Amino acid sequence: MEPSRRPGGVAAALDRVVPGGVTGQRLRIDDRTLSCVAAGHGAPVVVLEAGRNDNALSWAAVILLLAPHVRVVAYDRAGLGDSDLASSPASIDRQVTDLATVIRRSAGGRCVLAGHSWGGLLAQLLAASHPGLVAGLILVDPAHIDAAVVLPFPIGGPLAALPRCGQHSPDPDCSEFSSIVMGAIWPSG
Repeated sequence: MEPSRRPGGVAAALDRVVPGGVTGQRLRIDDRTLSCVAAGHGAPVVVLEAGRNDNALSWAAVILLLAPHVRVVAYDRAGLGDSDLASSPASIDRQVTDLATVIRRSAGGRCVLAGHSWGGLLAQLLAASHPGLVAGLILVDPAHIDAAVVLPFPIGGPLAALPRCGQHSPDPDCSEFSSIVMGAIWPSG
């Protein structure tokens, strides 16, 4: 990660409104560089995953409220905000891998992960596939797992294999899906 005290673009806007400012970071992953911002100090680190076409700026009010109490990190997914485009089409796997990399490099251990809308779906998938990175999960109006039905293949394909829940499914109260996600975060044993 390349830290810089005077961030540009999205990070510059956040730097103007967050007391004490933010630190901009450029995170190189394979063929792209992601733009991250961090503010505050303390644990647990809170990592924020934005909605579908949103960037770190969408979390401005939350960063403002959390930074006096804990370290908070937000980033722009590939192709959004100040992050580079990736050379390959977006996929669920790549987005979850990018999120895992952001957490590993910026949180230094388990984090509280908050996801909004599409970011909520990515947060759930990350919690299920990388439980050692997540101490807590906050979902703000998360995209439903059935979003896979309307998404094109590179994005929707991997979601179709996950268990379904909701009113018109074999798991109407989502208890099976919840137990899979929660079991991944807190395995019994």
